[in-house]
Amino acid sequence: MAIELLDEHEQSELVRNWLRSNFSAMAFGLIGGFVMIWLVTEYLPQWQQSKRDQAGREYASYLEVVAKKDPAAIHAAGEKLRTQFASSPYAVLSALN
Repeated sequence: MAIELLDEHEQSELVRNWLRSNFSAMAFGLIGGFVMIWLVTEYLPQWQQSKRDQAGREYASYLEVVAKKDPAAIHAAGEKLRTQFASSPYAVLSALN
């Protein structure tokens, strides 16, 4: 059945039926999308800050190992810092030693 051959009333009935059958899915999709946006804006900065803090603590422990001058421990601590926190500036600093 071609939609162009239907009159205005029949077309509006098709649209109403489609909306009735799909409204709940659209509503849940919109609500879910808004909830996801809210969660990302609410918790992503906190998570990023905790990762930065954790990288800083790991670098502080790396500096303690460097002060002890144990080459194997320095390599292990530096490798851990470079693998777990590769995107942090602490990984670059540990690579300089």
